[in-house]
Amino acid sequence: MKQEAKIGLFVILACAAIAYFVVNTSEEGSALRFWQQSAPKRLLDVEMSDASGLRRGTVVAVSGVQVGTVQAIRLHNGKAILSLQIDRNLQLQEDAYASLASKGVLGDKYVALFPGTGSPLPEGQMLTSKASPSLDDIMSVVHELGESVLTITRKFEESLESGPDGNRFTTVAENVEELSRQLLLMVQNNQDHVGTMSANFSTMSTDLKNELPVILAEMKQLIADFRSVIQSEKSKISSTMDNASAMTERMNEAMGSVKSIVQKIDSGEGTIGKLISDNETASKVENILDQASTSLEQVQKYLAAADSFKINLEFDTHYLEKHESMFNRFKFQIAPNDKKYYQIDLTSGSKDYLPNEYVKSHTDIFDGEGNLIGREMQLIEKDRDDYEFGLQFAYRFDSLTIRGGLIEGSGGGGLDYMFIKDRMKMSIDFFDFDRPADLNSHGRIDFTFRLPKGLRIIAGWDDILESDYSSVYIGAGIRWQDDDLKPLLASFSKAL
Repeated sequence: MKQEAKIGLFVILACAAIAYFVVNTSEEGSALRFWQQSAPKRLLDVEMSDASGLRRGTVVAVSGVQVGTVQAIRLHNGKAILSLQIDRNLQLQEDAYASLASKGVLGDKYVALFPGTGSPLPEGQMLTSKASPSLDDIMSVVHELGESVLTITRKFEESLESGPDGNRFTTVAENVEELSRQLLLMVQNNQDHVGTMSANFSTMSTDLKNELPVILAEMKQLIADFRSVIQSEKSKISSTMDNASAMTERMNEAMGSVKSIVQKIDSGEGTIGKLISDNETASKVENILDQASTSLEQVQKYLAAADSFKINLEFDTHYLEKHESMFNRFKFQIAPNDKKYYQIDLTSGSKDYLPNEYVKSHTDIFDGEGNLIGREMQLIEKDRDDYEFGLQFAYRFDSLTIRGGLIEGSGGGGLDYMFIKDRMKMSIDFFDFDRPADLNSHGRIDFTFRLPKGLRIIAGWDDILESDYSSVYIGAGIRWQDDDLKPLLASFSKAL
């Protein structure tokens, strides 16, 4: 191979390598887009109060990903209007907005779009923008912060400078020293006062020693005067004693009457005497007390039963997707304990999508003379009952509950399985085993998820054994415990 050919081949390979690196390292991918087919575009106008640093071709990005470029910038009513060319597939909502951003501290500026939430943005509507802090704003804040620090520093320097009365810190130290001296002087003065107080106590003791004999003499004179008064009132005291003696005699007579009453009671006279002395009467009283005690125990058991059982109320509504109809259900549960409960329910809803049910009717045919000549049979359509009652008994074995009784007006049974700490329940029901038009029994399976505050959501499959009438359904409900009904149903719980 000739030297010129080698050089040419080397140049071609070098150019190819450079083109490869340019395509794969280009930040905006403009070189790659040169031969790639671009996505469909659309124009979008954005109003900005400041478009500094923007120009035609500036990148438009969402979450850092380029979705378009700036096509034009114009001025309208003191505001900058940007015409953006963005991908048509980009979904924007009514609360979408744009903002001026930059790539790093000193990087190029670009337009950041925030798609927003809510309903889609109408075609042709102009977007608003939100101002973002620029580098000038940050420098302004830093400048204000520096001025504040400088002001504080100057104030501190001024406090250290000597004023007309000398250095301020020296003045503070002198004031503290003066305060210490005053406190010391106060302590010394208090010591003198303590000495004076001791001297006063000593003087008071001396005075008391001198005055005490005089006080004792006056007390002796007071006692003598009291004796004299007693001697002068001796006759009155004697009369008072006579009255007390007469009162004692009357009390003795009263005690005699009481003794007589006690003797009569002891001998069995009167009602109280019979009550105490007569064994038959005492036995009757004991029987009455025993009956009262038994009644009290019954009342206590009644109250205990009223407090032990629980009353739960539940209401839920469901939507049958295939039949586009609703059915509602109200449940009234009485739970004597955690293992069993009794449930009364009322279900309402239209079932016009099911086959009609007919009953046979016979009509006798008579001739003109009243003789029976034949009998005609007719099929009469049976009216549907939009309200159906149910009564079930349920017993729980760990996570499994077995139910049986009336379900929507017909016999049946079901199973409930609890999991996820009783927050999720799977239920299976089979009932109405004798349906018209040779239909299979009514089967239903649903899942109930318990939410806070008694709320719950329901999803299931109704009439699973009949493909023509089966339907998926969803629903919601609420469950609460009503303790106000306990006193009315306590006797019912006791019977259970």
